[in-house]
Amino acid sequence: MISIYKRELKSYFTTYIGYIFISFILLTTGIYSWFINYLNQSPEFEYILFNLNFIYLIAVPILTMRTIADERRQKTDILLYSLPLKGSSIILGKYLAQLTVLLIPTVIICIYPLLLMLFGTISTLTCYSTIFGFFLMGAALIAIGVFISTITENQIVSAISTFAVLFVIYLSSTISNGMSTAPITSFLTLCIISILIGLVVAYFTKNSTFGIFVTVLLLSIAALIYVFRSTLYEGAVQKLLDFISVFDRLSYFVTGIFDLTTIIYYISLCVLFCFLSVRMLEKRRWS
Repeated sequence: MISIYKRELKSYFTTYIGYIFISFILLTTGIYSWFINYLNQSPEFEYILFNLNFIYLIAVPILTMRTIADERRQKTDILLYSLPLKGSSIILGKYLAQLTVLLIPTVIICIYPLLLMLFGTISTLTCYSTIFGFFLMGAALIAIGVFISTITENQIVSAISTFAVLFVIYLSSTISNGMSTAPITSFLTLCIISILIGLVVAYFTKNSTFGIFVTVLLLSIAALIYVFRSTLYEGAVQKLLDFISVFDRLSYFVTGIFDLTTIIYYISLCVLFCFLSVRMLEKRRWS
C-alpha cells in the first residue's frame, strides 16, 4: 500500500493535477475571505467555508477522475492486478494520497483564522471545528469520486459523472423543500429509483434478466406498501434527500456544534465507498 501511496502522490505533482486542486481551493477561499472578512470586516470565517462548499463540485472530479479510469485507459491496471497486492491496498493507497493532497490546502487554511485574530476577536473553536468538518466532507466526497472512477475507463466520463452525482447531492435539500409530502409523490419517486437500481444491477452483473428481476421485485414491494400502508410514504423522499445531503451537514460545525453524528456520517461514507471501490476492483480483477 505504501508503494501505491507514494506513486499516486508523486503523480499528482508531476501531472499538475495536485497543483490545480490546491490552487483552486486556496484561491477561492482567499477571494471570499478578502471580500467578506477584510472588506466587509466580518469576523465569521466559518461561514466562508460553508458558503464555499460548492468548490468540491469542481475540485473533487478533477482530483479523482484518473484514480482507476486512467489505469484502465493506459492498460496499467493489468500490472496492478498482477502485483501481490489486495484490492484494498490499491484503493487505500490511492485514496490516502488524495487525502494528502486535500490536507495540504486544509493546513494552509488553518492559518487564516490566526491572521483574522490580528484585526479583532473571532470564535477560534468554531473556526477550526468548521475547518475539520470541511476536510471530513471533502474526504467523503473524494471517496464517492474514487468509486465512480472504478466504473469507467474514460477520465472525462468519470469527471462528468462525479460532478453530476455531487451536484444532485448538493441540490438534495433544495429538491426536498420543493417536493410534495403526499404519499403518491414518494411512491412514484421510489418507483423511478427502483428502475435505476435495476439498470445499475444489470450493468454491474452484465445480466439483464437479473436486472429486470430486481426491478420487478422492488416495484412489487413498493406497490404493496403503498396499497396496504400508504402512510409510510408521507415525506419519505424528503427524509431520503435530507439523509444524503452531505453538504448541508457542515452547518452543524458552523453553528459551533461539534456534532459526533455528522463525523460518524462522513467517516461511514468514506468507508462505504472505499469498500465498494475495492469490490469493483476485485470484480474486474477476476472477470
